[in-house]
Amino acid sequence: MAKDPEKVKQGKKNRRIGGDTERRTRKLLEEEGWFVSKFQNKIDIKKEEMVAAKQGRFRMTSTGFPDFICWKREYKTYLQEEVLEMIGVECKSDGILDKTEKAQCEWLLENRVFDKILITKRDKIKNKIVISFKDFENYDGRIKQENVLDRLNKDLLCYNAQIIEHDTHLELIVSANGGKHKAQLPKDILERYYSYTINKLIREIKMITVKSAYD
Repeated sequence: MAKDPEKVKQGKKNRRIGGDTERRTRKLLEEEGWFVSKFQNKIDIKKEEMVAAKQGRFRMTSTGFPDFICWKREYKTYLQEEVLEMIGVECKSDGILDKTEKAQCEWLLENRVFDKILITKRDKIKNKIVISFKDFENYDGRIKQENVLDRLNKDLLCYNAQIIEHDTHLELIVSANGGKHKAQLPKDILERYYSYTINKLIREIKMITVKSAYD
């Protein structure tokens, strides 16, 4: 069956624009100090697992989602140490995700594959191509992840610990050696990078447990 010439032409145009958007996005990320690589996996929503992405035509591209995996080391004040940040970036000329892509983003964040996922949008302003980024957590104005404090407390159950939020601070309570031991934490520990927050709290719990053994 002969292909529609107009559809073929539009398809070539879309691929050209898509490739250009990816190149511009990579350049912007690298200028910000990120190491950038193509992501070679995607999420099988029905099986709820990560699988290898199929290779594109002529093995030149990958159908991985999101497009890029990016990482860099950065000092975090609330942790008082340098940490490795890892984010996913999906390049979209129109900034729009379909239903399957949204579901994949949610799975990736819930399973902590990435600290966050950014979606790009391509605009032409005064004859200049501008690439903007939007955090998936605020995609369409909706928060996609459950409350960070609730998530933390779920994970802290196995350590016999919990966090209680006060107006000015957080209180970490650890049950150890037949008693309850408390530590005051700054509120900014609930900042965006959840995976590092839980690691910080685990270290706090270990310190409290060791200290309580000598009380």
